[in-house]
Amino acid sequence: MVNGTTITERRFAAELALAIEQQQFSQIPSPTTSDEAAGLRAALAQPVLDQLIANVLIKQLAERRRVSVADAEVERAVNQTNEKLPPGRKLQDLAVSYGLTFDEIKDTFRALLLAAKIEDTFGRDERDPTPEELRNFLKSHPEANTPNEEIRVSAILLKLPNQATTETRERTRRLAERIVQELRGGADFCELAMNYSQDRASAPKCGDLGYVSRGKMDPEFDKVAFSLPIGKISDVVATPRGFYIILVREKHPTSARQAYRQFKKREAYLRWFEEEKRKAKIEKFL
Repeated sequence: MVNGTTITERRFAAELALAIEQQQFSQIPSPTTSDEAAGLRAALAQPVLDQLIANVLIKQLAERRRVSVADAEVERAVNQTNEKLPPGRKLQDLAVSYGLTFDEIKDTFRALLLAAKIEDTFGRDERDPTPEELRNFLKSHPEANTPNEEIRVSAILLKLPNQATTETRERTRRLAERIVQELRGGADFCELAMNYSQDRASAPKCGDLGYVSRGKMDPEFDKVAFSLPIGKISDVVATPRGFYIILVREKHPTSARQAYRQFKKREAYLRWFEEEKRKAKIEKFL
């Protein structure tokens, strides 16, 4: 319960089932014992609950700050996602298959749009940094002074379990290499991302990670992604999280000053949100 608003056990169970399904979406070995299955469920339960709490709190805070999202904006976001799905698949169908209502799916989109709008309000009066502030910022964020530091990227992630054996690692790598071959042979990236990627957030969106700046992902990911030509499929990229297959869709150079302002806006928003979350009355009954 968040400030008197209830998150139902049914909603939590459905979202958790979706998260577990995404973890086991590819051919990477699934839990083989009840202990492993229970461990996976326990590992995902808190992040899923935290996101549901954040969504409810964002809606409450948006009302207080008089920030709103029109139904048409939500519909547009839903339609844009539906357009990326394979023919015959719609978010409405996904909602039913995971025990969610379509209104609950739209509710999640609304919360994400509200969060983005609220964050934007923190940058309205952001001034340019002084030379000293900019120098200090670039010392701690050298990636902000490089060209093409922001890209729009899609990716397929094949995760490795903790303490993966050599056999599991090699089997997963071989699967990733087969996916690369299929993509270079003309297979649809969206379809393969939805079928194989274990990134719960991006897989339903055809692997779209949105705009990524240097330092946001693993160094191994950055090294390949920021040198990859637009539209070219990467080789298999090994990272601590697992194996990635990367497709860069857009590149956008941004100045160091822009990077500074974006960083400060994000920093201020997160600081504000964490303080509001601390003050909120959050009760957990699980």
